[in-house]
Amino acid sequence: MHKIAKRMLRLLKRARERWLSTYKPELEELINELGSGGARVIISGDPFDSNKPFVVHLYAEKLAVAISRVRNSVMVNITLAGLEGVHVITLKLINDEVLRASQCGLMLTDGSIDKDGYPIMNTNRLWQAVIFPLTFPGKVHVYINGLSVNDGGVSVVWQLRLLTTGVCLRARPRLPRMLSN
Repeated sequence: MHKIAKRMLRLLKRARERWLSTYKPELEELINELGSGGARVIISGDPFDSNKPFVVHLYAEKLAVAISRVRNSVMVNITLAGLEGVHVITLKLINDEVLRASQCGLMLTDGSIDKDGYPIMNTNRLWQAVIFPLTFPGKVHVYINGLSVNDGGVSVVWQLRLLTTGVCLRARPRLPRMLSN
């Protein structure tokens, strides 16, 4: 567990260094271009009706910015290109029954399954980024996808994908009938 945390912290440090050297100057340039009319802006939705959602998309070489308004709330998502992730390897620390229940719980809430049948998760919650490799023991690719900015602050968007062939799902788990009613 300590090794996983250290690798994730190193990944955060690399992302911060890349932010300062590459993404921040590019974002500043994009904002300057926006002010001078030189940036390409794509708007979807209705920006003039506050009851309807809309999204403004701005693109640069290494980042993309999406500014969304939904129900009087504004969220800014900054997607970062060119960052490399890390692989973390975890051993099976939980018995099969608890492990399967934990896997189903994550997949029923915030997880999904990629086209090859492997569990994946995009999250801005650090606890989920730490729990995912423990819940799916083996080799997991951990990647920082971007930043999310909203009224609550700034958070890192983590992307996780199981690489080990031990757990391969073809569909999301379903709730047992007695729990789904």
